[in-house]
Amino acid sequence: MALCMNENKTTAHRRKIDELKWFHSIDFGNGLISPGRFPPTMPPNYTLFGIYDALRFIDLKELSCLDIGTVDGIIAFILKKLGAAQVTATDMALRENFTFGRELLQLDVNYKTPVSLEEMPSVFKGVHFDLVVMAGVLYHVFDPLRALSICRDLLRESGYLLVETSYLFDEKNPCMSFNPMDRSSRCINLPNVFWRPSKSCVEGMLQVTGFQVVASFSIGGRITFLAQAKKPSQITTSTPLIETIHQRYMNYPNYGERIDYDELQNTRDAPSTVTYAGPRTDRIINRATYTPRVPLQPQWQLSSDWYGLREWLNCTSIGLRTRLARK
Repeated sequence: MALCMNENKTTAHRRKIDELKWFHSIDFGNGLISPGRFPPTMPPNYTLFGIYDALRFIDLKELSCLDIGTVDGIIAFILKKLGAAQVTATDMALRENFTFGRELLQLDVNYKTPVSLEEMPSVFKGVHFDLVVMAGVLYHVFDPLRALSICRDLLRESGYLLVETSYLFDEKNPCMSFNPMDRSSRCINLPNVFWRPSKSCVEGMLQVTGFQVVASFSIGGRITFLAQAKKPSQITTSTPLIETIHQRYMNYPNYGERIDYDELQNTRDAPSTVTYAGPRTDRIINRATYTPRVPLQPQWQLSSDWYGLREWLNCTSIGLRTRLARK
């Protein structure tokens, strides 16, 4: 009788998964896997591989985490599965996928929606996190520098930010392409994509907004940065001008973006105890051969057919071009 009830429940869950439109592919167990947005010839959720790789070296126990732009919730669910004490997920619109997945996995994850980035300072007033993840958001917002500044305000000192974005993998200079006006072949033909920054551009924006860049993980046209919230005086910057901004920007009475370097410098709040024990380097990940080591990520193998070979060649080519661009 119990076996029959479990089979009926699994059938109902499978039917529900088939009814919903999924952004993330999530392995719920018992053969229940949501399809995600990528075709079978691509690894599911490959844009998150940099986040997965960084999380291998972060001890989440007793920590408070925030997942910004959670969509179906895979990052929030993984954080909880990896032992985070408290996980909060936000998004601009409520998604039934998230609530269904949370119930199916029986995870205690706080879900706040609808919440925009601009609303977060008031929604989380007085609340600070040890780890903030913002995946696939930066290139969609009108003001990416403000988005990073908000992430800094949400973190305890010494806490970590994992930010993932589309980027110009073959551009050395610190520049940002305005995607709607890009007539080249690398334009992302979507009406919700505004920016494509270079690697050095994102590094500079992180430093300006109060972060020390610790490591980066690039996968084709996507990149993830691990950055630590620091006092401005503790940040080793890439240019003298960024150091000058930290020291003098607050002295301009006729300027004043919504960042307070004096407050960041003089905070007396207890710093986060989060630790990162991984490599502090720029890593290039081949999405066709990388094996994720996190829960809930569906397994994928490079097929032996032409499509699989083409995927491997494409990833290898992009990785080589990225290395050459950084020299």
